[in-house]
Amino acid sequence: MRYRDSLLDLLAFTSLWSSTNAHGGKSLGEELRARQVYARDNHMNLRHCADKFERDGLYARAFERRAVQLDTLRKRSQFADDSKNHQARDGFFDFVSDDFGFSSTKHDGCVLHPELTEGPYYIEGEKVRDNLVDGQDGVLFLLDLQIVDSHTCEPVDGVYVEIWHTNATGVYSGVVADDNGSGKADKHNAYTTFNRGIQKTSEDGVVFFTSIFPGHYTGRAPHVHVMTHIKPEIRKDGTIISNTATHIGQLFLDQRLILDIEALSPYRKNKNKLTYNVEDYYFRQAFETSNPIMPWMKLGWPGHEHAILGWMPVGINMSNVRHAYVAGTLKPEPTD
Repeated sequence: MRYRDSLLDLLAFTSLWSSTNAHGGKSLGEELRARQVYARDNHMNLRHCADKFERDGLYARAFERRAVQLDTLRKRSQFADDSKNHQARDGFFDFVSDDFGFSSTKHDGCVLHPELTEGPYYIEGEKVRDNLVDGQDGVLFLLDLQIVDSHTCEPVDGVYVEIWHTNATGVYSGVVADDNGSGKADKHNAYTTFNRGIQKTSEDGVVFFTSIFPGHYTGRAPHVHVMTHIKPEIRKDGTIISNTATHIGQLFLDQRLILDIEALSPYRKNKNKLTYNVEDYYFRQAFETSNPIMPWMKLGWPGHEHAILGWMPVGINMSNVRHAYVAGTLKPEPTD
């Protein structure tokens, strides 16, 4: 596989070992060792499920689902029908398709597991919703995630999938911290919820989110955090409280796509140094056993010429449970 071989050549010159502290308290070396121990006894990608997916029609249903979803969004937003001959990329592989480019559905998939960090900015109590934009400026980013039991290769119905990521300039909502955006001077940020949300999987294990393409911050390549919960507490206001996760992981973006989008406004206003995927410790950690880069395609909708659809089959081990590090809990902003 040319992509994997070329990236491994780059990784050969990059150390996989670091003694600096990781998010959540463990050193990076400790996280790497824990991941290696986990990998010995567990599936770390979904290649072993490919034949079953084909037999059960999962690939065909995914193709149809995305086509219907995009058509619905296009009509709802009064976009013109501009769905033909778009370029799609799965990793670094290019092809042109007149049918939404969904043949690249056949992706190895990543497996979320208990040892890939949730980072320092996980906020519990987020809203069950599919639109996470909250007025943020940036490139429209549609995410289609399909949750699969990594042992049975069956889609997982009724699991709550939570995602969170930065805005275009590398700021996380809900957190006031020295190394997040304007730092502790921005007290209002504690009450924001942009680019965070939770959805319950369908019978086919699917969730769909509308967000904006994530920006970068110092030391990290653009990425999307993903966490799954089973039977969390759902509050009357439609939010969920649960720091108990079946799995936690991160999804990454194609480096060439990142460079294209970073040249656009408001991304180019980001003053943080861009970290490439191959320089990101957590990308390298995930890439050892799977391809964590989301397949994607540009939609080219009028008014959203740079809009992106990204998708990923995500495997989870239903028998593993852990408690996430919580930076805070969402609270309403004081009115006085």
